[in-house]
Amino acid sequence: MSAEAIAREYPQLNLAQIYSALAYYHANKERIEADIDAYRADCEDWESRYRAGEL
Repeated sequence: MSAEAIAREYPQLNLAQIYSALAYYHANKERIEADIDAYRADCEDWESRYRAGEL
């Protein structure tokens, strides 16, 4: 998705903000992806525990 497309979806953001966020993401991609993976694993763990009646 281009910065311009993001701006159309989120008109409250200007292009400078979008490019800044994209630059941060690309500079920290490994850490961000690791955080997302950890969050997803945590969600899956909670869901499994809930379905097993542990919560």
